[in-house]
Amino acid sequence: MRNPQIIGKAGRDKEFKTELIYFSGEYKMNNSCRFILVFFCMLTALSAARLPAEARIEDVRKENYFFSSGGSLSLFNFRGPVKLFAWDKEECELVAVKTFSGEEKGEEARKWLEKVKIQIKKEGDRIEICTVYPEGNINVEGEFNLDFGEGEEYESRGIIERLTYKLMGFLGGVSELITDILVEKYPVEVAYELKLPRRTDVTVKTIFGDLELEGLDGEISVNVIQGMIEMKSLSGKLKGQSVNGDFNLIDPAGRVEANTVNGSITARLGRMKELESLRSGTINGNMTFELPEDADATVKLSAVNGEIEIREGLSFKGKIRSKKVEGVFNQGGPKLEGVAINGWIELKAL
Repeated sequence: MRNPQIIGKAGRDKEFKTELIYFSGEYKMNNSCRFILVFFCMLTALSAARLPAEARIEDVRKENYFFSSGGSLSLFNFRGPVKLFAWDKEECELVAVKTFSGEEKGEEARKWLEKVKIQIKKEGDRIEICTVYPEGNINVEGEFNLDFGEGEEYESRGIIERLTYKLMGFLGGVSELITDILVEKYPVEVAYELKLPRRTDVTVKTIFGDLELEGLDGEISVNVIQGMIEMKSLSGKLKGQSVNGDFNLIDPAGRVEANTVNGSITARLGRMKELESLRSGTINGNMTFELPEDADATVKLSAVNGEIEIREGLSFKGKIRSKKVEGVFNQGGPKLEGVAINGWIELKAL
């Protein structure tokens, strides 16, 4: 927070007692809770081990399919980056690169590439892509969800138990996979890059790897355990969640939900007139909102263990209280709601 020009600031309470507004639900949070949450996030981050690359061999697969606008794509990947881009063609272009990184060389390394399969199912206007490893399809049932619901109130112990239950229930499904990574059982990663019709519904789940999406319009849901999420110029109903990684939003439109456990959230809101709402939350990280000076917006923000700052250049009217900011920019408009449990929140002009 280097810029000293601040027109509004919500800072620390002298007492440790405070309230956390998470979207439209209310929760009470005390000081001891913060340390537990930070400790939990540190444990989550330990699963981010990566394999040393002693030998690298690649296998590239490129295919094109007829794929009409308005279809849907589902993709599951265990390890490796995923990139999805929109284009103005009734076609899906797939480029998948399998990379072996391990001690084996030559023929033994190539056998590993042959063992890892890319399974593609196409039925009508739906395409499903899945990375399949030698012992069968490595998959995770369900998805984690950081939204606690609405209109419910919990004591500090209750919120921790509820959060831990949701996350550990999901992470329990991948605990054995994390162990396998640590013992180098799966030394092959698969990087995907796809071009899709602009109007496409997308579901992506990945364990280890960054995720990038650009230009798509539809119902988009993504889940990442270890990796960054970037959504650029997306429209529609957008939902993204990461356990350990930053979340970058660039000019979204429609309804947006962005959550991460251990990472920061940055939202560049250059299309405010096309944005309906943005709900966001992080447990261990900061939040930054960048919006035009003339943008109309309604904000409701809370920082449990940090500060909220509104930079010069934005016309804000409302309440700036300790740990909370609630009001409007200019005439009011799309809702910007967010909570940072262990981090600061900043709003500034583009």
